[in-house]
Amino acid sequence: MKYIGWILFFLTAGLGGFFFINSVNRYKKALQEKDRELKMWIDKVKELKSDTVKSEDNKGREMLLFAEIPSDGFFTDYVNNQLTVSAMDTLSKIATALDTMEGNILIGVHTDDLPIGKSLQKRFPTNWELSSFRAAVIARFLIKQGIEPDRLIPAGFAYSRPLNREKTPEARRENRRIDIYILR
Repeated sequence: MKYIGWILFFLTAGLGGFFFINSVNRYKKALQEKDRELKMWIDKVKELKSDTVKSEDNKGREMLLFAEIPSDGFFTDYVNNQLTVSAMDTLSKIATALDTMEGNILIGVHTDDLPIGKSLQKRFPTNWELSSFRAAVIARFLIKQGIEPDRLIPAGFAYSRPLNREKTPEARRENRRIDIYILR
């Protein structure tokens, strides 16, 4: 009987250590995943700095496409148009990378060619208002992440610059996107 206390102590300590080690291993894996994602964005910055992806805007400035993100699932819904948790995570990583780069940042939000539903037409009469509003939401989030407001150019392009002109659900999904450019 006098050893039962010690036996229980060692069993409890052993189980506690097991759970502690499991928690540490899960935390390490999560950190490794975040590290891989951060390295991916750093590589993207290096690619941009080497000028591998560029064009010019109508003022002769270099436009480097930094990110092209599908916008499906990026906003909570058409009524509130707030960023989802996944979108905030993606934009936080983008902000970290953008903070290391010089130049203005153009946030272009694109919609498909379908008209706004009747229930939302008071708030967003057309896709122009919807895309402009969403660009502003993204700009405000990037400001909260430390990007200087005077670097940001939010722009709503509605359906004026489609990647795919077909009238299929797949093409419309492809056209609903967010482009982030660096202007130099």
